[in-house]
Amino acid sequence: MGIAIVGSRRCTNYGKRLTVEAGEFLAENNISVISGMAKGVDVYAHAACLKANGYSIAILGCGLDICYPKEHVELMQKIIEKGAVISEYPPGTKPNGNDFPIRNRLIGAWCKKTFSGGSRRKK
Repeated sequence: MGIAIVGSRRCTNYGKRLTVEAGEFLAENNISVISGMAKGVDVYAHAACLKANGYSIAILGCGLDICYPKEHVELMQKIIEKGAVISEYPPGTKPNGNDFPIRNRLIGAWCKKTFSGGSRRKK
C-alpha cells in the first residue's frame, strides 16, 4: 500500500510545490504514490514520484486502452514502466464524469493515507 495524493485540477503554485515535494519524499522513502492521472495535482504527484525513481500507481476512470487526458500519454507510459496503471473498466470504456467518483473509491481503498495537494485557484 501507499499514499494517495489527490487534489484540484487547477491548483495554486503553492499546492503544486507541496505536491511535488510530497511525491519526491514518498519515492525517496520507498512509499508508493497512488493517484488518478488527472490534470493538476494527480499529474504533479505521479511525475515527481517517477522523477525520484519511485513507484507510482495510476487508477483510471476509463479503460486501460484510453489515456485520459490525452496529453498524458508519455506519463502513462512511464507509469507503466515504473509502476502500474489499473482500471476496473473494460477496454474501450471512454471517460465519463460519473465514473470518476467511483474510481476515487478505489484510490481510497488502495492507500493507507491521503494527501490533498492544494487548493483550487480563484477564477
